[in-house]
Parts: sequence; C-alpha cells; structure tokens
Amino acid sequence: MTKDQFHNYSESPSCPYLPINAPDMRLSECAYIVIDSDIIGDRFIIVSEKRYLKEAKAAYPDTVIYSLREIKYISQLIAWGYDDEGLRMIHEAKKTLGGGIVEVRKIHAN
Repeated sequence: MTKDQFHNYSESPSCPYLPINAPDMRLSECAYIVIDSDIIGDRFIIVSEKRYLKEAKAAYPDTVIYSLREIKYISQLIAWGYDDEGLRMIHEAKKTLGGGIVEVRKIHAN
C-alpha cells in the first residue's frame, strides 16, 4: 500500500488483511486489522472500536495498537508531507512509551 493509498484508505470499504477469497467486508465489520508495514518496518494493529482492544492485545501481546482516531491523525500527517522516518519515530515512541496520539496540530506561517 502506498502512502497515497493509505491516505485515501478511510474511503475504502474493504478490510485490507483478509484472504483473497474472503467476502467483502467494511472496516466497521472488522474487530481489528493486523498490518505488516514496510514503511515503519514493524507490525501494528488498527482496532475498530475500544471494545476489541482486549481481544487484539491477547492475540498480539507485543504489537503496537492504534485506534481509528490515531490512524486519522497519521493520515493527516502523511497528507502534510510527513516522511517515513517521522512515521517510524512516532511508532517507536508509542511502542516504547505506550499511550496514544491525542492531537496533531500543524504550524501555520505568520
């Protein structure tokens, strides 16, 4: 998946981690999605709702988990031109420190 495809993902109706012969599913029908990212060089999970967090943690205990809101923030950073190294730094910070992305604000020129 390219960065452009990732940025437009919110408009995509399908779960990206399903077998080819799986039925078409909307993101809202996925408890979570497991992604092996070439860009960040690690596996991560997107949880569709907070109620699936425990299930995802149990299935993948050492994997960083992102909420849909965090993915929207990351998508915005990509739209602003954030580079791969910046995305890796965010991921490593979340992996090392825990917690989550709570706000993204762009600097406006005066």
